[in-house]
Parts: sequence; C-alpha cells; structure tokens
Amino acid sequence: SGGSSSLAAPKDKGLKLGFTSVSYVPVITLRTVINSIPASVDLPYLLCDAQGHDVNVIKSAGDSLKRIKKIVMEVDVMKHGRAYYDIGDTNKQEHADAYMSKMGYRKVGWSCNGFDYITEKMHYQNEHSECEEANITYERID
Repeated sequence: SGGSSSLAAPKDKGLKLGFTSVSYVPVITLRTVINSIPASVDLPYLLCDAQGHDVNVIKSAGDSLKRIKKIVMEVDVMKHGRAYYDIGDTNKQEHADAYMSKMGYRKVGWSCNGFDYITEKMHYQNEHSECEEANITYERID
C-alpha cells in the first residue's frame, strides 16, 4: 500500500514517490506460463498490465502467444513517454502494433480514461491528450 509496482526506476531520482523499500522478485517468461497450461485447454483471453513492460512481456511468449485468441495490453500512447518512470520507448503503441501484426493479430479496440473505442482506425493521442497509456485489444486473425 502506497508503494510502486513498477520494475523501472523513477526518471527524476530526486522525486519523492513514497518509496520506502526495494523488493526483488523472480521473473518468468509468458512462454513458461502459457506452456504450463495443457494444449487441450483453450486460452481465449489474456490481459497484460505490466506497469510499462507489457510489450516485452508479450514478446516473451514467442510462438506460444498464438494459443491466445484475444489479448489486451496497456501501452504508452503519449509521444513523450511516461511521466514518472524511465522505461525507454519499448512500450509505445507503435511497437505493440508492429509486433502483434507480425504475430498474426489485428487491433480491434482500445480504451483510455474510461472511454472505450472500437475501430480499426485508431491512432496515437496527441500531446494535448490526458491519456498517458491505453489498453489496446488485439485479436488473432484465423
């Protein structure tokens, strides 16, 4: 409670975000998780919210990702990245879109600040948007 769940360091080292301790946790790939589920079990949906590391988590599944029909992940939609954490640009929407397309998925919806949009013509928020990140929904093309 009151802490951060990010694996990334704050951008501004002098910024007081209420950190009182650092914990180290083991990390496994999404491929390991998916492959631990028997192939006979249908995997219709995955929601990934990895605090700015979503694209890397999804990529860690490799070809196992294709077992999942619909995937929602939180990606950065601002041109200038996240306000508080230094995660680079690997979680930007353009990286998610390119990877998911390569893996055989198409974008079918997105939501931001409580508003849901269902369209194939989604694009970035501009610099005036209040949306820093959005949940993008991708569906496997069969």
